[in-house]
Amino acid sequence: MHDDNPLWYDYAEPDEADSAVMLALAVLVGLLLAAATATVWVYWLPDRLYHWLVDETTRRNGPGARRG
Repeated sequence: MHDDNPLWYDYAEPDEADSAVMLALAVLVGLLLAAATATVWVYWLPDRLYHWLVDETTRRNGPGARRG
């Protein structure tokens, strides 16, 4: 069929549907990546909050600010 017909790809069979195992594996990998991202975000949250608080305090009470 391929040798004598230059348009053989028009007659190609449709792709098979994805298997349930592959879909489950893809969902599992996606959930693991999301969990890892959330874990890293929560782990660094105190550090980010501390630096934000220090930056805000320094900005408001800069080197030339009068202290109460």
